[in-house]
Amino acid sequence: MRRRLSRGDPQPSRSCVEHSIINNAGDGWFTSTFAGTVTVVAYTADSMGNPGAPDPSVPPFTGHLQQWFGGSFNHSNFVNHDTINFSGTAADGSTFGIHLVDHLSTSAVVTAAPNSFDIGHC
Repeated sequence: MRRRLSRGDPQPSRSCVEHSIINNAGDGWFTSTFAGTVTVVAYTADSMGNPGAPDPSVPPFTGHLQQWFGGSFNHSNFVNHDTINFSGTAADGSTFGIHLVDHLSTSAVVTAAPNSFDIGHC
């Protein structure tokens, strides 16, 4: 049986900011930031990775989530990247933390493959 984590619903103590800009040449930049209290719940998953029901063997963890997403683009290139951090505690006192970083970019060089990486650790 596979497990899938869900961020849960943000609680009332949260903040979100988004900013974007596009210049006259059509170049653009954007960022968004979210920070707040969330509850992370482990779900069972079928063999295809589809979520099932909450997993009763894993306690929910409530804590602080911080997410940042940004990107930029022009007529030849683009880049997107994000970071996600969560640190939480379950009712039984156990703790769970995770840090994720993702990046994707392309180049004006047609033969160059997109550059992409994902890094995560608990």
